[in-house]
Amino acid sequence: MKKALTKVLLTAFTLVILAAIVPLSANASSSNKNELKTEIFSYLTDEMNLNSAAACGVMANIDQESDFNPRLVITDTNGLLSGGLCQWNGGRFSRLRAHCSEKGISYLSVEGQLSYLKKELSSKAYGYIYDYLKDVPDTAQGAYDAAHYWCYYFEIPANRYSKSISRGNAAKSKYWKTYGNKKLSDVTLSVAEKDTSIDIDDSLKLKWTSAGKDADRYVLRIAKKSKKTGEWNWNKAKTYNLSADSLRKTIKAETLTTGKYKAYVRAENTATDTSKKSNYVYFSVNCETHIFRETVTKQPTTEEKGRKTLICVQCGEKTKEAVATFTIEDFTAKKIAKLRASITGRTSVNLRWKQLSWATGYYVYMKKDGEWTRVKTVKDFEQVSTTVRGLKPGRKYKFYVQGYYKLGGEIHRTEKSDVITVRMK
Repeated sequence: MKKALTKVLLTAFTLVILAAIVPLSANASSSNKNELKTEIFSYLTDEMNLNSAAACGVMANIDQESDFNPRLVITDTNGLLSGGLCQWNGGRFSRLRAHCSEKGISYLSVEGQLSYLKKELSSKAYGYIYDYLKDVPDTAQGAYDAAHYWCYYFEIPANRYSKSISRGNAAKSKYWKTYGNKKLSDVTLSVAEKDTSIDIDDSLKLKWTSAGKDADRYVLRIAKKSKKTGEWNWNKAKTYNLSADSLRKTIKAETLTTGKYKAYVRAENTATDTSKKSNYVYFSVNCETHIFRETVTKQPTTEEKGRKTLICVQCGEKTKEAVATFTIEDFTAKKIAKLRASITGRTSVNLRWKQLSWATGYYVYMKKDGEWTRVKTVKDFEQVSTTVRGLKPGRKYKFYVQGYYKLGGEIHRTEKSDVITVRMK
């Protein structure tokens, strides 16, 4: 990338000087280099919207400039530094470093250099090269033309006439053969049903057109719209990796929760990391029939109402309601429901029951030596479980629970719950 300048091999003395400026990386393994080539090709096609032929032309030049080593820094015959994938020289190398410093990334990184490349091509000075690349046909000849033009006007090496021809041939015979012969057709995503507003109990069928025989998988992504920011949360998007034979996917709405959604599907050829992204489709998930779970957050009394929170187990919608006052007669006629037990150890059992909104707390009874004995007192009405310890393996135990309400100095009790029997292991 130098006008009438020749790259020279570094002497041992020069290497010592450069080592103080930037560490030079060792030659990358062939597998790492292939991964790097794939990353660069993807950036050129996906981020810079170049077709495969144009990307192959750029890559043929990077091959000769730096051998795909982003950490390569050398000096030219005028003593100016050249560095990076495209061997930016002199002032351009300084501007690369300044750009990466502003972005907070290393100028020796592929990420930083590709970002700068995009910026440079978007400038007035090099925009005409970018425009030319966008217009080359997506063919082997297009790859040749792109490499030739890039070398002649962007890199501008010594002997650029002959080198432009050489790099054009490399793009046509080498890079097009690897990256340019995989063709993916455009993909169109749609919702199988006309109604794009579904209930959380239902399913949604998404379908898409085939990208052709060179697609070896499809990636479906579904993002939810944030109620707070209004942005689509792609960082937490649902992602489905599907086979090349898959052209539809049924999504259970309950796996998404309620809200607004945006989806696209991407056809991929993993061998070359080429892809085609579909259009976006939009849909919403609703909860037409809420199924609430109630939790009392403030206990009512005989004189003052309480409060409870209701949360839909399907969609998570939350609402609050008042809990009515009650009479002592109302309370004592109640009965603790859904008493359950689970053995938690050789000598312990955990008891659980349904919350009683009017209770001050709960009494837990166990039949011991033929008599019912209170073994636990739970003083918090929100605590609806407790563990009874000190039991004996192999023995059978019976339990029941009563709610109690404390008014003044008097204790009022509900009806007994159903008795539950537990046999210890």
